Amino acid sequence: MSELKLNSIDFISFAVAGNTFKLKANLIGPNDQFHSVNLDIAPNEIKNKTIGEIEKLAIQALHSA
Repeated sequence: MSELKLNSIDFISFAVAGNTFKLKANLIGPNDQFHSVNLDIAPNEIKNKTIGEIEKLAIQALHSA
């Protein structure tokens, strides 16, 4: 799974009660295999995240699922 790359972020919403941004990150791998993972990121953290860091979080979430 180390060849996975972030393909898109389809859905972004803000959960006021949980004070988190909810993202749906889509990853693509070899042979066009698609994977989707949901991420919850705190507002104070998301503003400092790069696309590469979001990609790493998505890959980690997929491995732990």
